[in-house]
Amino acid sequence: MAPLAALGLLLWASWPVAAAEGEEPVCSAGGGPGCAAAPVDENASGEGCLALGFDPRQLGCHTCDTLRLRLEEVGGVGLGLFGECSRCCHQTPPVERFDKGTLMADASAQERDQDLHDFIKRKAPMYPSLEVEYMDGANVALELENERDPDRVVRVDLTGWKSDQMAEFISQRLNSIEEDGGDKVIAGAWTAEIQSCSG
Repeated sequence: MAPLAALGLLLWASWPVAAAEGEEPVCSAGGGPGCAAAPVDENASGEGCLALGFDPRQLGCHTCDTLRLRLEEVGGVGLGLFGECSRCCHQTPPVERFDKGTLMADASAQERDQDLHDFIKRKAPMYPSLEVEYMDGANVALELENERDPDRVVRVDLTGWKSDQMAEFISQRLNSIEEDGGDKVIAGAWTAEIQSCSG
């Protein structure tokens, strides 16, 4: 059994961010559907990583750091495994964050998509810099922008995403979630009329 599998560690898949026309897609750690894995120099990552149970094309060094913490929690047994992991991993660039986002959807889509309805009604108000815009016939999509580069808009197709997936993705991408003693501060201009499209 592979070392990581034996320890029950999972590599988290992440979602790609579709880029504006002419730009490369922005992908967070580990890639995901539509993302190319970061190139790995097999010599630099060590011979035999696959034989050890580590896939250098998918193994981010943050996973090795998590492995080290878990090994230290159990008394440091097997710390050599961390060394093998770190020789086979690749550093991932930080996730790009944005100042504001606009969630666009057809207003009637909430009647067909319970996850979209749940996200708009219960979770979207927690993001002060997220607006919901209803457009007839629009697919569910998120547009992300930064004040320092107003001409660049990154668009992500969210069709078919679960409510929790949307919330996690937006949490990773928007700067404006404020924390106060662990509770999220709702500072957006949300009203019941905006939230409840289909009840």
